[in-house]
Amino acid sequence: MLGYLVQTTAKDGAGRADALLVAVADRLAAAGVDLAGAVQINTDRGENSPCDMDLRVLGDGPVLRISQNLGGGAEGCRLDTGALETAVGLVGARLDAGAELVILNKFGKHEAAGRGFRTAIAQALEADVPVLLAVPASVMPAFQAFAGDLAVPLGSGEDAVFGWCVDQLTARTVDARDLLCPLPVLRLRKRLEQLSPGERVRLEATDAAAVIDVPHFCAQSGHVLLAEGETGDGARYWIVARGQMTPALAAG
Repeated sequence: MLGYLVQTTAKDGAGRADALLVAVADRLAAAGVDLAGAVQINTDRGENSPCDMDLRVLGDGPVLRISQNLGGGAEGCRLDTGALETAVGLVGARLDAGAELVILNKFGKHEAAGRGFRTAIAQALEADVPVLLAVPASVMPAFQAFAGDLAVPLGSGEDAVFGWCVDQLTARTVDARDLLCPLPVLRLRKRLEQLSPGERVRLEATDAAAVIDVPHFCAQSGHVLLAEGETGDGARYWIVARGQMTPALAAG
């Protein structure tokens, strides 16, 4: 699946999309998700100067300066294509080594022309690895022709985008709606016992006590609570990764 943000052509709009992707990548990495890709960091150089643009290659990769200082009044393209291709090679190598999710700064003019990260995006999709990126409005027709029905537009909120990413990593849902304490946690525990360490499950419940019970259960049992939030229809959800400890061992 390919989730995308619409990147406006205005400088501040593009900067917001970059900042959101950086924030989501940091949250996923902190939750232990194995990432590949590259996110863009823009450094303001003053009102009358263009910003410096760097790509941070995910998965403990380097930070690469992809903008060139062309001097005052220059109107040429500031993109350092050599640095971009270096990033492309590093992302491809990371994908070959295995990743759970790919985040890229954008599907831009180079990708629309068949260059840049286009091959890495196709490689990830072919391997059923979800991809998150931004798409400038100016190349949207080319992007839609490339992605087809795999593309899913996302909202502009960080929590919504983070939730979409976690959903892509979670293939199992435990439905505990309308069940009262302790049944939601008991169902979650039973499902986690069937998983290997690191595998994830989504719990959905309506019982108000689950807001306290689920985090407490995870903390006591050695599982990892990756995300939680509202489903939009009166229930709440929790994304839990199976830990190394089992509930039985934790209880003992």
